[in-house]
Amino acid sequence: MRNPIPRVAAIHDLAGFARTSLTAAIPILSSMGIQATPLPTAILSTQTVGYNDFTLLDLTDDMVRILDHWERLGLCFDGVYSGFMASTAQMDSAARCIRNCLAPGGLAVVDPVLGDDGKLIPTMTPEMVAKMRWLITCADLITPNFTEVCLLLDEPYSPEADLPTLKGWLRRLAENGPKTVVATSVPLADGQASRKPECTSVLAYERDEDRFWRVDCSYIPAYYPGTGDVFASV
Repeated sequence: MRNPIPRVAAIHDLAGFARTSLTAAIPILSSMGIQATPLPTAILSTQTVGYNDFTLLDLTDDMVRILDHWERLGLCFDGVYSGFMASTAQMDSAARCIRNCLAPGGLAVVDPVLGDDGKLIPTMTPEMVAKMRWLITCADLITPNFTEVCLLLDEPYSPEADLPTLKGWLRRLAENGPKTVVATSVPLADGQASRKPECTSVLAYERDEDRFWRVDCSYIPAYYPGTGDVFASV
């Protein structure tokens, strides 16, 4: 039985400064008539990229206790949506939430937050990359950026990629579990994209239909924190 008001468990960090993660996800989900139920992974003073000496309170143990309580209450969610993780153990909790708290027919979304521009974000490690490869097998839909596609597949990062190669990469990710792979910030180097100045693309693959779709847009040379969180939340 579906909840009268759609309910989503949002498994993200809470950053005090910069509109990222939960401060992006909660208002977006709420504005779409969805009850956003946060399962915080960490509390940070700022976002992790672009700031030095940020504070990070790891909530790995608290996540287990929160899930214990939710399960005793019999809570179920129409969606489970995970983003930033502060430890490999938190990915076990995210998978547990999908396994035990997602309603039948619900949507499991994993935004595999690992890095950007060819680099890991400061709190990520090779061990967390390896664990994220496991977590995406629990998802119906994943939203990696181009750097994260390369990290998940252990492929070398290059600022240019041809369309046949990228299609093969998205198929490989879908073979690992998710029915839908939506890759953002893709720097396609084919003829169609090259006619547009500073083009970037979103490229997606629907496994059950063996279908790709793509949206090109002009790249804006600016950095806005939380754009991936906004995209995945919508």
